[in-house]
Amino acid sequence: MGFSRFGEMFNIDNMVSVTREQCKFSEVRLISDAVSFLTFHRLKEVFSNGGVVLIPYDNGLDLNPACFGGRKAHWGLLIGLAFTFSSPTEDDVGLKVWNDSLLAVNPANDFFVLAVHGKSRFLRPWSLDELIASNSQLFVKGCTPTFSDFRHMNTNGCESLRGSCIVLYS
Repeated sequence: MGFSRFGEMFNIDNMVSVTREQCKFSEVRLISDAVSFLTFHRLKEVFSNGGVVLIPYDNGLDLNPACFGGRKAHWGLLIGLAFTFSSPTEDDVGLKVWNDSLLAVNPANDFFVLAVHGKSRFLRPWSLDELIASNSQLFVKGCTPTFSDFRHMNTNGCESLRGSCIVLYS
């Protein structure tokens, strides 16, 4: 399957194969241009149709997207959208999960993607711009453990992860 003895997966094609063969998704779609794909309107369409997005990124100390050139590559699962808002009648500011009544939100500035990271049981709001920046800089060929740590794979580092994501529909 192309994973390390530690359960790591550094090849996008191998991850697509695993999700197709081992998971019960009705559709598994590889997106090779995540920068163009990851927009408010496309994500809203994916989530509205029961989909989620699996995306590689560099993991910071707080599990948020960071930029380490691929040396801390992990997978995140995007499951929804959230918004900052300010009530027109009150001074409260907060975070609200997307639904059809929030059509007046300015998606260019006010939304976050809701993500789950495998090391955390908490849902996290991530900046889409930071996530795209992290995904776009996965360059390091040496981002994987030594070859002896791998089963059934010839690794090329993070090159296949850069700029890619996987859309999964249930």
